Amino acid sequence: MLQENIQIGITFFVLIILQFLVFSNIDFFGFINPFVYLLFLVRYRLDGNQSIFILNSFALGFFVDLILGTAGAHTIATLTVAYLRPLIVGFSFGINADVPYAMIKGTRISNQLTYLGLIIFLHALIYYSISYFSWLAFFQIMKNAFLTSVLTFILIWLILGFYKTK
Repeated sequence: MLQENIQIGITFFVLIILQFLVFSNIDFFGFINPFVYLLFLVRYRLDGNQSIFILNSFALGFFVDLILGTAGAHTIATLTVAYLRPLIVGFSFGINADVPYAMIKGTRISNQLTYLGLIIFLHALIYYSISYFSWLAFFQIMKNAFLTSVLTFILIWLILGFYKTK
């Protein structure tokens, strides 16, 4: 248990640092930035304590906002996705929702893709909705959310490939 908590803490800080130093400096077409720090939300144990997970998610979003200067948009999006994650897990994995590390082993690839896609797209949609905060920017929000989600999905899926066990 202690080793798992240390691993969660290291992952938390490494993802924040990587988001700040590497991924926030990637600007495809001038507006697409991948949110690779969402890997923390994706990889966190599905059977873990939900209250601690929500607090960790709040801290993750808060630190990313603090470092990138985005005025709370990452915090709101990350906190909302963390709160809705049990529903997303139930929808994506169904009967296999009790597998602790479902994104790494023990479930079908289609379930993993659904889970990952929902987490990423929901986060991007909430983030851009908060950032623009205008009905007039609806199509801009949808475009940015979709393109950012695609890039984030590809990068996180590639990174998750390193965690796969044979």
